[in-house]
Amino acid sequence: MHTMNELQKPGRIDILFESAGIIGLVFLILVPLFYYPAMPDQIPTHFGIKGFADGWGPKTTIWLLPVIGFIIYAGLSVLNFFLIRSSPSGKLDPTTEIKQKKGVYTLLQFLKAALSVSFAYIVYASIQVSFANQDGIGQWFLPVFIVVLTVVPIIFVIRLTLK
Repeated sequence: MHTMNELQKPGRIDILFESAGIIGLVFLILVPLFYYPAMPDQIPTHFGIKGFADGWGPKTTIWLLPVIGFIIYAGLSVLNFFLIRSSPSGKLDPTTEIKQKKGVYTLLQFLKAALSVSFAYIVYASIQVSFANQDGIGQWFLPVFIVVLTVVPIIFVIRLTLK
């Protein structure tokens, strides 16, 4: 039988996702700090479907993704905090409720990692494009990003409902 205390102990995969998320978030903040003084005045602000820059703006826009990424990361962390500490609803048997909460917890950890790593890559690619070190973000980025942020969560939810 599962207990509420079990929910408060993160599993290995949760720790892996949290670590990846933190590394992505740190990278997301430190890379612009490092490159900012040398960056040109205009940087890519948007990439088209094929991965090439199709919008340009002032270099200060490089801070948008780190700010958005931090807010999303913090928001998902707060959501997870309240998920762990929420009282049992009483609508499900306790074992099922714990399993579902653990599944949602892991999904939120995954989303934090996926978003912070993706945002960090976008920021890094934007900087590299601004220096003419690469042509774009990569043709593969958008399809992979869509799959990771839609298909994977759908699989998580389906697995939760089938257990």
